[in-house]
Amino acid sequence: MYTRFLSAALLSLAPSLALSLPSLANPVIDRIASEITVRIEGPQGGSGVIFATENQVYYVVTNAHVVDQPEDYTIITPDGDRYQVRSSHRLRMPGEDIAVLAFYSEMTYRTANIGNPQAVEAGNLAYVAGWPRSGGSVRQRIFVNTEGEFVQLLQGVDQTQLPLNYTNVVRVGMSGGPVLNQRGEVIGINRLVQLVEDTDQVVATGIKLDRVLSWWESAEKPTPTASDSRAVLSEIPAPATEAIVAGGYQLSQTLQREGGFLGAVAIASLGDARLVSGHSDGAIVLWNLTTGEPINTLTGHQKAINALAIAPDGKTLISGSEDRTIKLWNLESGELQKNLTGHRDAVSALAITPDGQTLVSGGWDQQILIWNLNTYETIETLPGHQGLISSLAISPNGKWLISGSQDTTIRVWELPTFKLVNILENHRLSVLALAISANSQTLASAGGEGDITIWNLATGELQRTLKGHTDGVWSLALREDNQTLISGSWDKTIRFWNVQTGQLQSTVKKHSDYVISLGLSANDQRLISGGLNNEILIWQRQSN
Repeated sequence: MYTRFLSAALLSLAPSLALSLPSLANPVIDRIASEITVRIEGPQGGSGVIFATENQVYYVVTNAHVVDQPEDYTIITPDGDRYQVRSSHRLRMPGEDIAVLAFYSEMTYRTANIGNPQAVEAGNLAYVAGWPRSGGSVRQRIFVNTEGEFVQLLQGVDQTQLPLNYTNVVRVGMSGGPVLNQRGEVIGINRLVQLVEDTDQVVATGIKLDRVLSWWESAEKPTPTASDSRAVLSEIPAPATEAIVAGGYQLSQTLQREGGFLGAVAIASLGDARLVSGHSDGAIVLWNLTTGEPINTLTGHQKAINALAIAPDGKTLISGSEDRTIKLWNLESGELQKNLTGHRDAVSALAITPDGQTLVSGGWDQQILIWNLNTYETIETLPGHQGLISSLAISPNGKWLISGSQDTTIRVWELPTFKLVNILENHRLSVLALAISANSQTLASAGGEGDITIWNLATGELQRTLKGHTDGVWSLALREDNQTLISGSWDKTIRFWNVQTGQLQSTVKKHSDYVISLGLSANDQRLISGGLNNEILIWQRQSN
């Protein structure tokens, strides 16, 4: 028997493997892993483990293939701060796929508790953490900690000389992440996926940490200074009295659902004060915003909800899912009215024309489908994008359809002809969010790089770029005054901007996880912000 090996960074290229989102580990191990695992950005990217510190210098161990290019890399710590690592502050272990990166910080970060990899036995629980691509519509990186078991592939061989083997599902971006035992101790660094010959068994393998530490004891350690690391700090939370008031809104309520992740939110009805949320387990929850209690749970989707839209009459909810279907629901009764199929991959974005007659859907299949909501048939397919469709918006005057894509472009389509009239380019990564002003004159777009661009919708002229977020901006909302733009980001902040001047008016960091969805009620009286961890915050507008 022999095995074939694949780097965890190349796992998605193995066509014989159909991988789903890994099972999450228990909460205690998950917390430990999240506090010691960093994200590494560079040409390839991966994960790393904070395993030592001395004189405000932190040392991160990872795979050498994650940082094998002669250029600077960026470490993103668990609190979202970013540190530059120069090539001179990287050290490679001879003969092993191991490298250590050093950065200087006056912040306090947890370092790994080190365990004994030689004490592991087959059948013991194994935990592997890292920052793979998410299952969301643009596959942004997200922290996961997976649970599996250690296995022994070869019998009658000195196990001390063999790597760690485990059944955990590992994905793109998890190379260099920690391998933990059931006590939460780090005993290895995740490296390869093994396809065991002549069996269906898929296991992963890691480098035992005791070998790394033996080398590290005598290694000449890099010692960066504060100026070397050039930290870009995330927003420091304001005092409690300030953190709950921002942009004229006061935090009034927090809703929380257990299990899975949040995918989308939508305001169902101002009069009834209802909110709809879609989740990674396929459930759609209808909430009473007065009591904070769930009213109904709609089931029918087999996979995660990526998009929600409410018909202009407020009676129909439309949902798009990774199961490739679009479903129409009666909001009052919760009854499923119609199931639409046509996309060849996950449905990632939805938009409805102001007259309620036409639905637009976008998917991972790079298609934009136009649906007649009277006949429930597709009437048009819009080609052109070279990446998945990550965002859609229709102008309030019904004249323009805007699409944003993973290909970094924005396309402007004329309605009702669906003629392509403009292609806008300014973002370096996926166009994650779009918003159009109430007067249909201004378009705001947001990208995975964290920038927000303001455009003249009629001419396509780039008016200004708003900078300040330190991670991708996943959601935008424009108030009816045509002046105030609200943005939600993976840097866990919500920001308020003056659209005309580009000035940042306010920043609030109240979410404990990535802000992935925003919604405004009629007359902008309520702001809804949703975090990836199913935390939904309700903000009430304050009178002047």
